[in-house]
Amino acid sequence: MAASGPSSGEDDRTHILDAGQAVASGMDEIGPGSRIGPYALLTFIGEGGMGQVFLAEQVEPIRRRVAVKLIRRQIADSLALAYFEIERQALARMEHPAIARVYDAGRTAQGYPYFAMEYVDGVSLSAWNRETRPDLATRLQVFAALTRGVQHAHERGIVHRDLKPDNVLVTEIDGQPHPKLIDFGIAIGVDGDGAGSVLRAGTTDYMSPEQFAEGHAAIDARSDVYSLGMILLRLLLPDPRLPVEPTQRPSELHARLRASIDGTTDPGLQAMPLELRHLLACALDPDRNRRYASAAALADDVQRYLWQRPLKAVPRTRRYRLRKYIRRNRAGVAFGVAITLTVLGGLGATLWSLARAEREAARSRVTAEFLSTVLSSVDPEIARDLDKTLLRKVLDEAAARAARELAAQPEVLAQIRTVIANSYLGLADYPRALEHATQARDSAVARYGAGSVEALSTLLAYGDALISTGKADEAEKLLRPAVAAAVLAAGSDAPLTLRLRQLQGQALRSLGRSEEAHAELVLAAAGLRETLGDDDGFTMNARVALAITLADLDRFDEAIAMLRELIERRSARLGADHPATLTMRNSLAVFYLQARRFADGERELRSLLEPTERQHGADNGYTLTIVGNLGGALRQQGKIAESGPYYRRAMEGTLRLYGTDHPSSIMTRHNFANWLLDDGQAEASLRAQQEALAAAGRVYPEPHPTEAEILTGLGKALTRLGRYAEAEQALLRSIDMKIATRGPDNSRLPLSREALRALYLAWNRPEDAARYAEAPR
Repeated sequence: MAASGPSSGEDDRTHILDAGQAVASGMDEIGPGSRIGPYALLTFIGEGGMGQVFLAEQVEPIRRRVAVKLIRRQIADSLALAYFEIERQALARMEHPAIARVYDAGRTAQGYPYFAMEYVDGVSLSAWNRETRPDLATRLQVFAALTRGVQHAHERGIVHRDLKPDNVLVTEIDGQPHPKLIDFGIAIGVDGDGAGSVLRAGTTDYMSPEQFAEGHAAIDARSDVYSLGMILLRLLLPDPRLPVEPTQRPSELHARLRASIDGTTDPGLQAMPLELRHLLACALDPDRNRRYASAAALADDVQRYLWQRPLKAVPRTRRYRLRKYIRRNRAGVAFGVAITLTVLGGLGATLWSLARAEREAARSRVTAEFLSTVLSSVDPEIARDLDKTLLRKVLDEAAARAARELAAQPEVLAQIRTVIANSYLGLADYPRALEHATQARDSAVARYGAGSVEALSTLLAYGDALISTGKADEAEKLLRPAVAAAVLAAGSDAPLTLRLRQLQGQALRSLGRSEEAHAELVLAAAGLRETLGDDDGFTMNARVALAITLADLDRFDEAIAMLRELIERRSARLGADHPATLTMRNSLAVFYLQARRFADGERELRSLLEPTERQHGADNGYTLTIVGNLGGALRQQGKIAESGPYYRRAMEGTLRLYGTDHPSSIMTRHNFANWLLDDGQAEASLRAQQEALAAAGRVYPEPHPTEAEILTGLGKALTRLGRYAEAEQALLRSIDMKIATRGPDNSRLPLSREALRALYLAWNRPEDAARYAEAPR
């Protein structure tokens, strides 16, 4: 079933509304072929207690498929209207990959409320589980993603109260299943204590014990935790043999779980892994004070199971921790056992091992000799002030020698090509980095296999080079399965796995998927801190990437505080002018600009420019980034004439380095176009914005935050030229795209709304301008 609304599956058989039952809705006058505002209804999708859902085509200001949910007849005491409005407001407050987005809301010509939301082409969670028969890991990954979406709702003060498989659709994105929560019809807000007093509502199979209580029970997020536990139980055991009487289910089910954990044979539960029985017993405890305290805590324990780490729900005995360690580190433990068996196995095995060790040692000697002779001075973090032109020549010679002299040793050649690729990345020569990283990956895959640690290790440079050359979409598709493969090959908490996860987060961020990027980077940074420590370079890099996503999500105070801490750590170890420290300081300057602290940003950028030029050169990608950012800091303070040369230099330099179809070139051209408009050159500004928009369409998937920014600039230029209708179209697209990519609280949204207000004033449409007089934040 393709839907974005309630369905009529098995879980809807008992739906309680104490205040009254639904009256016949009389919805015959609206249906497929009808028009509601800008939405043409195409087909009927589904029906629930609150109304009907239709697949519709939005025809203006942009064309896309949406789901329209509408109600046209009240039920007793206007309860349906109240619940409908609650759902609309609840969904509008959320922006998460596991929750369907609301685009628009209004009333039909007959006066009935409706809202338009993201159309999800998928099937219900129960149907997906039944029809595709996914393996255990896939079921748990989908459930964990759903649970994090519920946590997102809780963080915005919304308790769902009616979580069940029919309110979750599963859709495929790039071949991977993704859950979408689609129905908040009886959600409530919570008060300062995290509880809300409400009417009894829910679906009995998934209701918590407190939802069965008489009167106005205090319902909080732990009620949803219970419902999530029931959903997981159904995912793992489609027929768990529950008691007929709903109010008896919580206590009887929990007793069965505890008994099975203690050793009592239960055919229905025994097939389930013991750890997951512990997890369910915690989520489904009748006493909410003994449940997981939050949906996030439940999701974390599911993730721990997938990563072979000890669960919080399982008593942490020494035996249990040892068993988890062995499972998590099969390769290392097996290696230790293999050594013991070799020693006991006799002289023949010992001699074989010695021969292998000699081969490994010879290979290492070749690698070390080669690297020491041609590569030791190339890394910018070591070379510091040396001529980068000379370093590139050294690298070019190293690459040529490697191909000639090591063709018969593919293992060594793969390692050296990875080193060369990383060195080119350090020099911001991304096309050459990608060339050598591709060769290293291909060699390692051919020699060891795609799922080997050796081949996966080459993806660190390869993925980085893909992202840096504007191929983030390709990188993300590669890295998602690579992380899963690394978990199997090296363990979930291995630095390789965590660094691949970090890189996946960076790819998602480049694609404008900031919430997903943040989730991946939180896991990567936390894992690296635990594994390598706070002062390790890989840990710091992951935390910098995490801070950048915090800024993308408008959490500037957190981003700035985190980066200041990291700069202090790195400065203490490496110095304030070390290349790694300078990179962090540039990120801090960008955060200042995003937070509109332009004077702070200018001061930081001016102090960065000289050491960066000295270490990387005047036309290097790093240097040009700082040059462009400095131009932005000056322009935002009204220093138009002073900022112009910086904008021009950044744009011309990135076009020389990368060509037109690269993220850096797109952004510097857009920024230069903004400066041209401020400088009174509207025609030139329009041409530059059009060129940037065309390149963005070739590079980014739509919608994308960068494209939204360019549309705002395009609208401003068209307004200045008196081309009002075209300007309106561009600005409306920009607003819609910003909401689609980063939600209605996007800090960049007021800029587009203010541009639209200015357009309407110039167009002599004051009534329309008044609608945008106070841009919401």
